[in-house]
Amino acid sequence: MNVDTMNKINNTLIPRDRKMFMYSAHDINIVAYLGAVGVYEDILYINYSATILIEIHKINNNYFVKVLFDNSNDKELQVIKIPACGGMELCPLSTYISITEAKYGPEEWCT
Repeated sequence: MNVDTMNKINNTLIPRDRKMFMYSAHDINIVAYLGAVGVYEDILYINYSATILIEIHKINNNYFVKVLFDNSNDKELQVIKIPACGGMELCPLSTYISITEAKYGPEEWCT
């Protein structure tokens, strides 16, 4: 999980009231992410301005991840149901971290 997101969850983020992080990447990064969470399809064409939104939800003091995909094709946002999370819209944060670390390694590798 992203360091900024974990700092927000742990209430150590500066500034503390920040609510959104935006990052830029290429289509190949989107393909890699969708593959890592187990939902990429070879027939899927990733448009130039495609977007992945990763939301963190706190429900009853438990954290969950919701992933949305916008392929910039004038369709509604698509909720990504991660297979390893039981195909549910909300994935427990600990499960999501396990899935992504298995594919990408720990956050320290990315800095």
